[in-house]
Amino acid sequence: VEEARAARSAGADGVVVQGAEAGGHVRGEAPALELLAAARAELPDGYPVLLAGGIATGGDVREALDAGADAAVAGTRFLLSDESRAHAGYKQRLRESGETLVTELFGVGWAAAPHRVVPNEATERWLSRDRRGPRLLRAMNRVTGPLVAVLPPGPQATALRHARPGRPFLSPAPPTDDGPEVLLDAGPLYAGETVARIHDVRPAGDLVRELARS
Repeated sequence: VEEARAARSAGADGVVVQGAEAGGHVRGEAPALELLAAARAELPDGYPVLLAGGIATGGDVREALDAGADAAVAGTRFLLSDESRAHAGYKQRLRESGETLVTELFGVGWAAAPHRVVPNEATERWLSRDRRGPRLLRAMNRVTGPLVAVLPPGPQATALRHARPGRPFLSPAPPTDDGPEVLLDAGPLYAGETVARIHDVRPAGDLVRELARS
């Protein structure tokens, strides 16, 4: 809520409030509808507020609009679309998964940035004691931040190809359709909690029409 107020004060035309249900990097800890209510109470009437987190169906969109959102933002549902550039194996893992977790494991160059992912070999290897990730790995993520920021794309691509689930320095780069397959188990499989309710891959246009029928 404080960030929403700051964004408006800085001149933003509107804000997206992101509930803890969202996939990928997620800073908040409050459920989406709870955060929406708190933001609405603090922002002027008529100021555009969009809601992210927990949106996968037309019913979810209607619930968001009825709760005061001007629009709903869907991420995971469109990750599982034909047009998504996610690796085919990534899409398959998400279709088969009903579980997500929040960690800081995949944080080379991006320290202290919690992210919601579907479990894979890397999370099974490193998160048995602390969901955030081993303290040493999180410290290494902080140290590598300035180095990764100046590393040219070529060496970064080489590092991704040589990533392994059992090695530290786990990148925040997800597996894409033109990237190395090893990232399916050595990279983050970003997904929101709605992944448990999504079991198909469909054209984005069909998804838009379904979400709009609210």
